[in-house]
Amino acid sequence: MAIADEMFDDSTDEDFRCAVWTANQGFDPIGSATPFDRLVTVEVPQPWPAKIENLDWIAPLEVPDGTRVQAIVAEVGRTGGDVLLTRWERSGPELTGTDWLVPAADVPDTLAAIVAGGDPEAEGEPAPTELLICSHGARDRCCGGPGTRLSIEVRAALPELRVRRTSHLGGHRYAPTALSLPDGRMWAHLDADALAGIVRREMPAPEAREFYRGNVALDAWAQVVEGAVLQEQGWSAVEFEELAGTSDVDDDGESASVELAWTANGVTDERTEIVEIAAHYPVLQCGLDPSQAEKTAPEYYID
Repeated sequence: MAIADEMFDDSTDEDFRCAVWTANQGFDPIGSATPFDRLVTVEVPQPWPAKIENLDWIAPLEVPDGTRVQAIVAEVGRTGGDVLLTRWERSGPELTGTDWLVPAADVPDTLAAIVAGGDPEAEGEPAPTELLICSHGARDRCCGGPGTRLSIEVRAALPELRVRRTSHLGGHRYAPTALSLPDGRMWAHLDADALAGIVRREMPAPEAREFYRGNVALDAWAQVVEGAVLQEQGWSAVEFEELAGTSDVDDDGESASVELAWTANGVTDERTEIVEIAAHYPVLQCGLDPSQAEKTAPEYYID
């Protein structure tokens, strides 16, 4: 579907900040979470380059398909220069986390092992429930300042969680963004109250759905259907024990037939939907007019 220039309202976005502009257009963030089965994080001092693949510890890695690597800001000082590495590995609908605290000299070997899915020599410990909040200012200014502020506010609001600032999570147009673990859900356009309500399940599910980018266990099409289940059936319906989604995408790439099957609270259910792309909208580079955007993103809906 072509982009229609007249559909956009630029009246309140004089400097064309990507997240502000996207929010003002009212685009639905569902379907924008990047799927993965393994997430590896490593503490790396800032500043970071725009692409963390250029960092010394990360550049040599051979990253398998389905694996994502994130840089993390070390929020605590440690004697001896130890570095915290964490791997979240899919073990069903959710991910299981393991922490390794290793000397800086051992980071390259340990990081390579856990990225490949192996077990390093160092002994790991179970990782706590955590939130990763994008604060990668070198990638996009909408992530840098707002993401950093959000992490500070959320750390105070949710002391029961480990809250960490991370590199680009994708979707800077939805900043501030966060990834909740171990459930593997991505969230958009956040403030501290919204994120606290989501994490504690105090926000009504239909309202939370407005912030929802999707579940990283699913592809974009299936994320849309899972989002509908959350909105219509509530939080308890998406506390999954089992989850599977398959998407048969049409040749033109504009629609897909999606089958979603799940078990939650001992109840098994399934749903089949036709998901379509409503529009392709510009992904702004902060400060540039939408007409100068080099990429577009799809907005999905259930037919």
